[in-house]
Amino acid sequence: MDSAWRIELLGGLRASRDRRAVNRFKTRKVGALLAFLASPPGRDHPRETLIEWLWPDCDPSAGRQSLSQALSSLRHQLEPPGVAPGAVLAATRTDVRLEARSCITDVMEFESAARIARTARGKAEKRGALERAFSLYRGELLPGHYDDWALHERDRLVEIFHSVVEQLIAAAEEERDLPRALDLARRAVEADPLREDAHRHLIRLSAESGAIDVALRRYRRLTILLRRELGVAPSAETRSLVRAIEVRSFAPGAARAERGGTAEGRRRVRIPMPAGTVSFLFAETAGAGEAGAGAREAIERARGVIGHHGGYETRRAEGSLLAAFASPRWRATAW
Repeated sequence: MDSAWRIELLGGLRASRDRRAVNRFKTRKVGALLAFLASPPGRDHPRETLIEWLWPDCDPSAGRQSLSQALSSLRHQLEPPGVAPGAVLAATRTDVRLEARSCITDVMEFESAARIARTARGKAEKRGALERAFSLYRGELLPGHYDDWALHERDRLVEIFHSVVEQLIAAAEEERDLPRALDLARRAVEADPLREDAHRHLIRLSAESGAIDVALRRYRRLTILLRRELGVAPSAETRSLVRAIEVRSFAPGAARAERGGTAEGRRRVRIPMPAGTVSFLFAETAGAGEAGAGAREAIERARGVIGHHGGYETRRAEGSLLAAFASPRWRATAW
């Protein structure tokens, strides 16, 4: 053969060789058969096992005929004229095998890049391997396939992907490339919408970027999602992060510092001045000049409430303060 088939399993099933591409199969079961034989290629699979998996309700004779027809369809696509019969799909009376020398899969490439990243000696080599693994993961394994083996492999591969993403986020934060870190976190959430730690990265990074309202909206959406899909509430770790963001005691870079970051990365989030339609609130303690410490204590309590609800303090004088809110809803609940 001049070149090997490249079989893509991540994000959908597709096979390509030179300028030839195959992304449609005679039946869904024919495609499932190719995917199974390619996970990984080079393994012998008993015919009876394949029949029991794909046609469990058929009588033995009909099952054998169905498997033979599926193999014939795959041969027609993978062994066109000029390719020796059996060079890609080897089949005996008892076993079926996709020849390892005839193909490579994106899953194999993805896992290889992740392994290189784990054993890399230098930072540049590791970063390059992580970026390659990230680019190869186009989506979950075989979307729409729910066989036990596919579900197991899907879960295993998405764990590897999230490990890759977390390392890339850490590298981006170390380089102070917050936009890149945010993009990576969004991709992680897209890859597994029910993965809470991925949402937590995105909430934290949104807050670090100064988008406090965005971070809190993401948390509210996560709460709804977890309740609807899993019947659970966000974890204590996530709730603690959000409480810190709400009261502006959140320290950007804290997670990075835990991984060896610098104290400089632990600066407090700056409360941004609201833009667009803004609501103002003026508070004053009667007789402030005479009340002294009591008036100051009341104003400090008011400042705490305003800060908790996202207010931006624009001016403060003894016994009074002026605060701005991005939404009148926050102003109302503050008091």
